[in-house]
Amino acid sequence: MGTIVTFDLFDDRGFHDAAVSQVFAKAAQLLEHVDEVFSTWKPESAVSRLRNGQLDLSSVPDEVSEVLELC
Repeated sequence: MGTIVTFDLFDDRGFHDAAVSQVFAKAAQLLEHVDEVFSTWKPESAVSRLRNGQLDLSSVPDEVSEVLELC
């Protein structure tokens, strides 16, 4: 990903360790997915393949199209 990510949990509801682990695992999984799609460092990412002409706009994942539209 090329950066450091930290998570801070402020628990005033008494979460159990298993629930906390699940939340962090889901967050990490989401970040890994975003990195796989949007990385400009990984040649196999959708953004890298779009940039180098291996993909065209009609072939990119929906989230790439959405971000491009918002930009």
